[in-house]
Amino acid sequence: MNTTLMFAWEAIIVVATTLAAVVIPTKLVLSPPPADFFVFEVVLTILFAADIPIHFKHAKRRQDSMKPQTYSPLWAIADTVAAIPFSLLPVAPAWQLMRLFKLGRCVQSVRRYWRRNVYQSLVLRIVMFSFWLGIATHWLACGWLALRGVNHDADAWTSYISSLYFCITTLTTVGFGDVTPGNNGERIYVIGMMLFGVGVYGFAIGSVASLLTRINPARAHYTEHLEKLDAFMRYKSLPTSLRKRLTEYYAYLWEQRLGYDESSILASLP
Repeated sequence: MNTTLMFAWEAIIVVATTLAAVVIPTKLVLSPPPADFFVFEVVLTILFAADIPIHFKHAKRRQDSMKPQTYSPLWAIADTVAAIPFSLLPVAPAWQLMRLFKLGRCVQSVRRYWRRNVYQSLVLRIVMFSFWLGIATHWLACGWLALRGVNHDADAWTSYISSLYFCITTLTTVGFGDVTPGNNGERIYVIGMMLFGVGVYGFAIGSVASLLTRINPARAHYTEHLEKLDAFMRYKSLPTSLRKRLTEYYAYLWEQRLGYDESSILASLP
């Protein structure tokens, strides 16, 4: 399988795994399960089972920057467990969550694509952060619904949307107070959700600041260099006319070469 076909296959596996990460927890907390879940389970099993030999053969041929990539036994075990249709077996329903081990394969595929497309790293960071935040919010909503129970006065999806609404308001520290925990188990769960929301909020602020800095790394490099130059000129008490000439010189370099030293860049090339 060539690189293009392998990329298409990995994209299919990523989409299937994402659907599994959404559908399986939802099916566990909402009963009865959707009528089409059996078909979904069969298709998911076929895709995950076929991915094992395909990935094994491709991993033997794929070359990384320094050494060949092999199909490690740990990944083989995770893929094998994910391919087992637990819902069709006489086991506890919670065993179906074992299929979500396939999310590790998604992370590995995205990282491999990330290494090949460094220029798209900004977009990939935003996409991956949004992806994991959405998945985590969905899982928290399913967990809250499992603790709270489905409201029998309304349909199952209304109960899920209410649970999702509560989780989002809690994670974003809004907390309108129209939904409150009723017992110690729910209170402990909400405390953990609040701590998770605080961590996500701090991580989001830092990530956004970092991403905005990396939108134009050349300008960030130029601005940092000017700040160092200004501090040096003030420390040495240079005349105003000389400061102006030095600043204009680096402004000229920025306009002509984006502030980079071409000789140092060319010297690092083979």
